[in-house]
Order: sequence, then structure tokens, then C-alpha cells
Amino acid sequence: MGIFDKIKQVAYYFSGGGANLQLIVDDSFVQKDGKVKVNILCHVNEQDILIDKLYVEIKAAETVKFRQKHPKHGSINGNSTSITYVNEIIVDENFRLEAKGEYEWNVEIFIPTGIAGTYRGINANHDWQLRTCMSKKGKNPESEWVMFIV
Repeated sequence: MGIFDKIKQVAYYFSGGGANLQLIVDDSFVQKDGKVKVNILCHVNEQDILIDKLYVEIKAAETVKFRQKHPKHGSINGNSTSITYVNEIIVDENFRLEAKGEYEWNVEIFIPTGIAGTYRGINANHDWQLRTCMSKKGKNPESEWVMFIV
């Protein structure tokens, strides 16, 4: 292993560059079955990596727009966001991903009852989001947040 290989290894350790994650949501099942099917795709870069945990984060949040009167500045517009649901679903634990490998996991996530579905109002929205993450030494790879309709 040359000096440049060692530099790359350190860069992957700190940047989360050891793997690229993508989450794909199958929206067709959410309203029918009370669950959402997701597909996790992973591409490993140039180094094998040891994974402590692969998991999916799910959250729902309500955002309310408001206008507040201010004695000196007239009206001030603002937003307030409240998290209405958050959970972490473990997909797999303690495994190795080989360099330049392509991996895929299919997961069903159940949507709890009693939490509002997606809505869009004049002054309020309620949104559901998912992302997938890997827990490992160094910086953890993670996908982008993906919105879906409940």
C-alpha cells in the first residue's frame, strides 16, 4: 500500500466516502396497507468497510406559517416546525461490505396509526420523510431525505 492509498483510506474514513447510499420509496403501498416499501441501494467505493448498523430513519413533521405583529417592525412572518413522529428501524448489523460491491436491501416500514398523514394547507403542512444511514468507524454514509405521501 503506497502513500496515496493511505491518504485515500484516511479521506474515506473522515468523509463518509466509503459507500454511496440511495433510498427508493414505493409510494403505491403506503395508503393501501399502512406500510411503505423501501429499496436501499449501496455502492462501495475502493475500500472494504465494516458496518456496525444499517438503518432507516423515519420522521414526520408539521410546519406552520404565521404572521406576528411587532410594535416597531410591523408584521413579521415566521415558521414553526414540530416533529410529530421519529423512529429508527434497524435493517442489518455487524457485517462487511467488499470494495467495489453493489448491495441491495428491501424493507417494509409500518406507519403508526394516530399520526396525521401528509397534508398541505394554506398555513400548515405535514410531511413524512425517510433516509437510510450506515453506522461505522469514521463518518457515516447516509442517503438524502426522501419525502413520501401517507
